[in-house]
Amino acid sequence: MPPKAVEQRSEQLALLSRIIHKMSTTPEIGKLLNSILTNPQLDTLSELEKRNVHLIKKNYDEQTALPEKLVTETAKQQAITVNTWKKAKKAKKFTKQVHKTQARTGKTPITKQTSSPNPNAGERNSHAIRCTSRHL
Repeated sequence: MPPKAVEQRSEQLALLSRIIHKMSTTPEIGKLLNSILTNPQLDTLSELEKRNVHLIKKNYDEQTALPEKLVTETAKQQAITVNTWKKAKKAKKFTKQVHKTQARTGKTPITKQTSSPNPNAGERNSHAIRCTSRHL
């Protein structure tokens, strides 16, 4: 994807997610599911058909619990985040991207030090973590 197309692409994915969410949470689907679940012939369905009804109902319940704005913003941020990760991976510079993300969002990310020039630092750090966690 062209580097300058990320914002537009994220908007497109957000719109598609919003449309899919609206279509999959329409009250008509809920009514149809309830009519299937209360139908006396439900017991005549095969195990596979019953499982399909169960999974469709589960998905419907999960989707209707999510606000449309959350679904839309999540889709948008996923597109932006994947692009940020690709840039960081290519440059092998993850901390710079974290700082750019922090500047854009205003939030401090949680980071974990993975290597140290001192070979004994890992032992001291793990000891400090154990001691700290005891006091929490």
